Amino acid sequence: MDFRGVHTDVHPHTWFRGPDRLEAHAMAENIMEHISKELQIDPLIIRLINMREDSPMKDILPEFLEQCDFQERRQHISMFNKNNRWRKRGIAFVPVGYPIRTTYRYAVLVAVYAIDGSVSVCHGGIEMGQGIDTKILQIVSCTLGIPINMVKIKAANTSVNANVTTTGGSQSNDSLGRLVIEACRIILERIRVIREEKPEASWTEIIKVAYERNISLVSFVTDMEKDRITYHAWGAACAEVEIDVLTGDFLLRRVDIHEDVGESLNPAIDIGQIEGAFVMGLGYWLQEKIIHHPDTGEILTNRTWNYKPPVATDIPVDFRVTFMKKQNLPAGLLGAKGVGEPAICMSIVAIFALRNAIESSRDDAGLGNCFVMMNAPTSKEDILLLSGTQPSQFTL
Repeated sequence: MDFRGVHTDVHPHTWFRGPDRLEAHAMAENIMEHISKELQIDPLIIRLINMREDSPMKDILPEFLEQCDFQERRQHISMFNKNNRWRKRGIAFVPVGYPIRTTYRYAVLVAVYAIDGSVSVCHGGIEMGQGIDTKILQIVSCTLGIPINMVKIKAANTSVNANVTTTGGSQSNDSLGRLVIEACRIILERIRVIREEKPEASWTEIIKVAYERNISLVSFVTDMEKDRITYHAWGAACAEVEIDVLTGDFLLRRVDIHEDVGESLNPAIDIGQIEGAFVMGLGYWLQEKIIHHPDTGEILTNRTWNYKPPVATDIPVDFRVTFMKKQNLPAGLLGAKGVGEPAICMSIVAIFALRNAIESSRDDAGLGNCFVMMNAPTSKEDILLLSGTQPSQFTL
């Protein structure tokens, strides 16, 4: 193949969270759903027989479905659909095994100030709400054995952190955290003799002595190829939805997410990342439709009147996130795992649950209970049209 870059009249845009893996995972899971429907075999069985024999998911997925009462809820939904013509429910699940490898390069500078023993850190990552600065504060505090309020994160600076790569791929915590620990250990090694001489001295006192002895209190570390880490972040999600067949409106009644985060460095941050990634994925699959002018290429969905990112009312009514129990599986820094992207891959589960609800409506409309092809994003208008509702069905 010969690839060439070209300019078009379409507005500039780029990928975001989970690039290519989001779509690849959705395609693979959609194939599993299609096979299950055509062969009338439980989707759990289809997935299990298509997994590698050594995959941890063979144990994780059945346990998760039992934990969220999947089979019992599916029976209740089947009964609900039999008793309701204009409102339908659906439930579905998806597993995910998200590969993470620390391929990006970063740099870290740690400086200790002699006047009060406080520490500043300048790293090559970008804090964008994912909590990397908070986790680095924790790591420095733990490694040096000082209170967290003695540590400050400085703004990223290309003079200090030159030649670093992007922040993303669920790997910045692993890479930067490792470098921060190494930088702190370098300083600890430099002041080791003083600590042995003065075992009762405080951190501030030791730092002042080190300064008086002309010991460098600044360390700079860059990422090296030998430091690469590779592992998988495992997880599963289950979604239950309800649709209004007459309007196409829908409600995410409940979502369960079970994710392998390893030894979480900060559970509150990790839960926020998982929930945020999933809801971001809901926007991708259900709401954020981009429309261009057919002749000029002008983007027509250029404001919130006609472009609808998720808001508070789009969050699942019942949103449950749990961490897996510690597994004897490869992990990243300090036993933790990346959490920024695996959950967005699970968001396709909402489409599968909607499909199950739509198929029930189509069956009642006399269209047969066959597999329904759905595009992304699947809007409320799409749900209404796919449900097979016709005016002739409105009888008393």
